[in-house]
Amino acid sequence: MKTLVSSGTRRLRLRDYQEAAVQAVYEYGKPRPVLVAATGAGKTVIASKIAVDRLNRGPVLFLAHRDELLDQTLEKFAAVYDSFGEAGRRVTVGRIQAEEDDVAADFAVASIQTISHPERLSHWMAAHDTTPTLITDECHHARAASYMRVYEALGFLGDGVRDGALHLGLTATPYRADGAGLRKVFDGVAYAIGVMRLIEEGYLVPPKAVRLAIVEGLDEARPGGDWTDHELSGVVNTASVNERIVEAWKEHAQDRLTIAFCVSVEHAEALAAAFEAAGVKAATVTGAMPKDERRATLDAFSRGEVRVVCNYGVLTEGFDRPEVSCLIMARPTTSHGLYTQMVGRGLRLAPHVGKTDCLVLDVVGVTELHQLVTVDRLLTGADEAAPAAGMDGPLGIGGGGSSKVVPASKFRWVCVRDGVWLARDFAGRFVRVERLPGEVWQVAAGSWASARENARRADSGLEPVPTGVDVVYQGADAEMAWGYAATYARVHLQRRAVEEGAWWMDLPPTEKQVEALMRRGMLPPATRWEAMAMLTLPTPRQMSVLRRVFAQMRLPEAMLPDTMEEAAVLLDEAARLRRGDRAAFLGSYARALPHRVKLFAAGASAARDTADAVQSAV
Repeated sequence: MKTLVSSGTRRLRLRDYQEAAVQAVYEYGKPRPVLVAATGAGKTVIASKIAVDRLNRGPVLFLAHRDELLDQTLEKFAAVYDSFGEAGRRVTVGRIQAEEDDVAADFAVASIQTISHPERLSHWMAAHDTTPTLITDECHHARAASYMRVYEALGFLGDGVRDGALHLGLTATPYRADGAGLRKVFDGVAYAIGVMRLIEEGYLVPPKAVRLAIVEGLDEARPGGDWTDHELSGVVNTASVNERIVEAWKEHAQDRLTIAFCVSVEHAEALAAAFEAAGVKAATVTGAMPKDERRATLDAFSRGEVRVVCNYGVLTEGFDRPEVSCLIMARPTTSHGLYTQMVGRGLRLAPHVGKTDCLVLDVVGVTELHQLVTVDRLLTGADEAAPAAGMDGPLGIGGGGSSKVVPASKFRWVCVRDGVWLARDFAGRFVRVERLPGEVWQVAAGSWASARENARRADSGLEPVPTGVDVVYQGADAEMAWGYAATYARVHLQRRAVEEGAWWMDLPPTEKQVEALMRRGMLPPATRWEAMAMLTLPTPRQMSVLRRVFAQMRLPEAMLPDTMEEAAVLLDEAARLRRGDRAAFLGSYARALPHRVKLFAAGASAARDTADAVQSAV
């Protein structure tokens, strides 16, 4: 069990639809609402905000069915509590899983396999008179016997739910392949947001489907349900089909980190072997693998040591590797829910690896059966294809389904140097993403301009740019870091300066840009955006001189400038001071670039904390 203390800084900013989702849950009017949100929408962040708001009522129990979901939930709850909890208030968080039994925690994440055991459930109930807040992740599984046992014991079934109690269900796919609806467990959908809106707002990358005529005969929807593994295996898991899948991948996607969805364990192993035989590093992940072995394989995949992971029934839920930019759909399905889950594994943001889309290699024709238009369908036991708008009865949608779609808002990031990315507008405001040692991510938002630039602005009748910066995220979750970055880019920066598709970006460089580049010895590029990026970054000559200065004064490269303007300021200071006077240079650095000093200090602290945690674990 761990104790958290909230700083109450509110540095985390919820996206507009996340705030609307929280409000919709509160206004729903019934105790068992469901939040339907596509992969990447931040379901756990929304649920964590609701959990923080309800801690005064008593303990919060969060149910999940995979280890990875428990880990992610604890990290995201900690970030949300730090921002939205009462400043200085202490709460305890813990796990109920295997030998861990933190039933006294204020916020507990529980493996359903563990807490559904009668003895472990009785431990929780003995520690708490009531459970006023229950949250079920991936709640389309909620009709399983293990979940139903917990719901009945805690008083969340039937008409006798206590006044003020809340059971919140979270899912991206409110469908059950067995046709059993969720009406017995939940009252309805309070809020829903789909894939297309998230793509249009810049929080997911778009899928790009390439249909490959490798397997034939499975294009039509199978009446009465999805195909069985036995039906599929003989058609899909053949040596010739697997070889052709590898050939297609090498033609279309060999530079992309890839997940293959297979029809069986045997198929996953055979397809991985086919990739290995072709000289491609591949691995298999299945539910039968020991936890440590599976985690080691996925970590190697994240590092790029494994290029293709072939899986069966494991990576459709609770797996977040934003670097994935290709999916091999080698698992035919008539289930819209399963298909949406699979595609969702590749839509998360990852500008740090140059990801702009997700390539879906459809080797069995599945994309002809499914439209990635929305996942905002109602909870129902009826046919999955039934339109939500035509559903009658108490299971209605409470919000989000009719939300206005805003214009596309993907953002262009300038890579400053390895591990540092910057989005900057015309008014000196910026959002900065940095990958620190130990795979810690830091996101900051602020503004800065040199004294020279502010004097120029004053001469032009413009307001000076204030200096200031706030670290808005630190953590190991790359997907969460880029989600924060996209949120702050939307609310903090001038959209016309950083938004993909802005009218000026692909025009030829202006005369002033060309002149500025030529003065600095750089050839003009083809577009105005590229010229702007070149004039944002320090010049090669500036960096060459500053690297020598930093080496002489034994300063870390993490303190090198991000922009041409910062570099010019540092070079002026270096020329003014006595050569090698480290203390004087650091003093000048702190006065001239206070925002960078703050970011360096925050990053160094995070890196030390990570190193200490690793050392203690060893």
